[in-house]
Amino acid sequence: MPSLRSGLRLYLLVLIVSAALIVGLQGNIDIAFLRLIASLFVFGLFTLGALLISDVRLNAIMGRRPPLLTLPIGFAAGVLVWIPATWLLFVTAQLLGGIFGNLPQLVTSSASFTQQAISFGIIFPLCQGFLMFGYILSSAQGIGRWRGILLTTLLFGIFGQFTTNFGLGAIPGYLLVGWVGSVLVVRSGSAWPGILVLSGFALAEPIIRDLLVRIVLNGQIQDLFSFGWLAALLLSLLLIFALAQITFVLQPPADRITAVKPTPPGRLWWLPLIVVFALFAVIGYGEIAVRTQNGLPPTPRPNTGVTIPPVSAATPTRSATTKPAN
Repeated sequence: MPSLRSGLRLYLLVLIVSAALIVGLQGNIDIAFLRLIASLFVFGLFTLGALLISDVRLNAIMGRRPPLLTLPIGFAAGVLVWIPATWLLFVTAQLLGGIFGNLPQLVTSSASFTQQAISFGIIFPLCQGFLMFGYILSSAQGIGRWRGILLTTLLFGIFGQFTTNFGLGAIPGYLLVGWVGSVLVVRSGSAWPGILVLSGFALAEPIIRDLLVRIVLNGQIQDLFSFGWLAALLLSLLLIFALAQITFVLQPPADRITAVKPTPPGRLWWLPLIVVFALFAVIGYGEIAVRTQNGLPPTPRPNTGVTIPPVSAATPTRSATTKPAN
């Protein structure tokens, strides 16, 4: 496995280039196109280059072939985690919007729903999962299994600040997604369930949004602490926990013992982490300044920010899933 020092260096490089590409250009270029370019040429190619430089085998970071049932379990967990992640996004977006103001509107995407679904449901999860649940998580195992999961979760949450159009508001939800993906990867011994978590999360809105809004929430999408929201949160978290337990049980006992041993983290492995936190603070301060300058909007409109147009907090109606995103 790669060392944590090399993993954090790769993460820092990807973070800097992603910030320059997505954060720097998202106000002028189609955001869907920017994320597609970042997925292919930053997440994917940089990770592949790190593998070649460090002479690490691909199967060392991707793990063993998982039991077939763990793949739909990973996708289902991604769909379910969309509910609490969206709730966190609503709460955080309203909090930040009420205190500092909302971020400026981005350039609208001209990509069709099918194009966005392919980009964010297939390409983006593959490239981002290859980086985060492959290289980063396998290298983080050098400091211990659960410490590695916690560190990967933290890095995944920060990643949301740079790769979505919600900035700081995306961090709590992405922390939860990163935690679920990391746990399923470690429990299954393979990165593929984590990749399927990202795919399920990206495609969850057209799958369960109407069921959540019209039946569970009974149209009360604005009341974030209503019985419907709290019941949906509790049920989704319980189901995710159950899926994680099933994933562990499906792993053959022999595979739990013969897992690849992690590599020691290396000397001064934490130095890139300090730079990551410094960059996070600088970008976060800049975002607050932009929010303040942009002023307070009447109503924030958060959603997962992945493939589907935002769901209005005031009008819980069916969003357009067959036309270009707004």
